[in-house]
Amino acid sequence: MKKNIIGLAFVLAAAMLFTSCGKTYIEENQDNYNPEDVIPIVLGTSGASLVLQTFTYDYSVTYSRAGSTWSWSAVDATVKTVSADTRTASVFFDKLPASGKATIKVK
Repeated sequence: MKKNIIGLAFVLAAAMLFTSCGKTYIEENQDNYNPEDVIPIVLGTSGASLVLQTFTYDYSVTYSRAGSTWSWSAVDATVKTVSADTRTASVFFDKLPASGKATIKVK
């Protein structure tokens, strides 16, 4: 009887070793990660808050995640260039807004 219990214990231990050889939950999800499925959210931006007319200033998204792209637009200013990864934009303040404030949008 004692030999049967010891034999059963060895069989169970071997079975547990074989079932634990697979990937962990995190490893499986890392393998299945697709950057195209990410919906980017703008968590912050950096750039000048006070500007001078006829100057160009750089603005950028402060948080980046794989697969994220951004669209830049401006009211009472002109978006001159956008970096290849769309994370940074150069904005030219070419006119004096009637309200005294220009708006830069990124989404």
